[in-house]
Amino acid sequence: MIIKPVFNWISESGKDTAAALTWGTFIVTCDGDVIWGSAEFEWTWYEMLDWFMENWDALMQPQHNDGSSDYFEFQHDFRHSLQGVLTPRCTVWNDGEEGFIETQNTLISVPVDQWKAFLLECAVSILERMEDSEDERSVWMVREFNRIIKSKTV
Repeated sequence: MIIKPVFNWISESGKDTAAALTWGTFIVTCDGDVIWGSAEFEWTWYEMLDWFMENWDALMQPQHNDGSSDYFEFQHDFRHSLQGVLTPRCTVWNDGEEGFIETQNTLISVPVDQWKAFLLECAVSILERMEDSEDERSVWMVREFNRIIKSKTV
């Protein structure tokens, strides 16, 4: 199985704000089929990058999803990266050997290295939109991303 993040950026890249630069749509596909997101749902995805940075350590730690912890849900469900916007769940976690993506109708498991690469690709896709920006928030997020995430994955 191949899981892939697919972003469709609406704005042109340049020296705009982090919010404007990352405005677009996002879907998650598995073997080409959409398993989460919508081509009609536009959002500013820098908030997801912020969520990744805040929860990266928890996402990378092997855990089991027993569905009983609100804190687990906050750290592992993409919905919580959207600042309260109501979307279907997309919970991501790993048990050390496999990585899981659970949506409303789907539970997918892949080797943990592939799963980690998927999460990193999600984060890097957003980051790349902001790398050349002079916007203060973009500059800060690029610096923090490199400190928090890239230093732990390289």
